[in-house]
Amino acid sequence: MDNPVPPNSASAEAPLSSPSEISRCSICTLPVSLEAAKADEFGRAIHEECYALKMRMKVARTKPAA
Repeated sequence: MDNPVPPNSASAEAPLSSPSEISRCSICTLPVSLEAAKADEFGRAIHEECYALKMRMKVARTKPAA
């Protein structure tokens, strides 16, 4: 008999280690806990520290206005 429920595509990834981990950071790919979860400009889960570092790197690469 065929299984009517399709397999979960997320099961191919490494499982999250705790029920409070809801997603993976779109910057570093490590799990993001519910308590620490933030969202980037695209609504993806991120660590606040990862986003701050990403923004500092972006500013550092930007040429100053003359």
